[in-house]
Amino acid sequence: MREVLNKCGENERIVMLGDFNGWVGVKRDWYVGVLGTFGDERVNDNGRNLLEVCLEWEWNLCVANTMFDHKKIHLYTRDEGEFRSMIDFIIADARLRKKVLDTRAYRGVNLDTDHFLVIARMRALFKWWQHRGAELTSFLDGVKVENLHKKENKDEYVKKLKESFIGIEEIGVIEDLWRHLRKGS
Repeated sequence: MREVLNKCGENERIVMLGDFNGWVGVKRDWYVGVLGTFGDERVNDNGRNLLEVCLEWEWNLCVANTMFDHKKIHLYTRDEGEFRSMIDFIIADARLRKKVLDTRAYRGVNLDTDHFLVIARMRALFKWWQHRGAELTSFLDGVKVENLHKKENKDEYVKKLKESFIGIEEIGVIEDLWRHLRKGS
């Protein structure tokens, strides 16, 4: 992650999203500005490593998930029955922190995974950009995630997603496809 961050210019804004497989805990004295007061209080090595990257002065990153007070059901990003955790994060450059209006996990939008969709609402990041005319978007570019809890929408999305990867060997389960793409094979 540091290698990728080192390629970012100082005038670039950073937003990272994903499954960091780490418990970061909540606000503690040595993580002022990085963590908020809301979330899972557990901490592990991956979480500590992630927080160390966030603390490095060049990036001044903050874990947006911990900044907003929600019911526990909207904080936890992964659920395996009795075992719940908050390991999927949205991390933003401190310069964007005031633009993050909300971050939460949405249940019922999963696509054959035990992770939940995590969304951050952000205030206009690009208000100075010139307005461009409407462009046609593909089906995948215009997915309304709030409709993915309906089986027919989920099935159509999965079908279109598979079609968009023509040329990749047939992989039947989305999780297998994700592992395949993540390995870069």
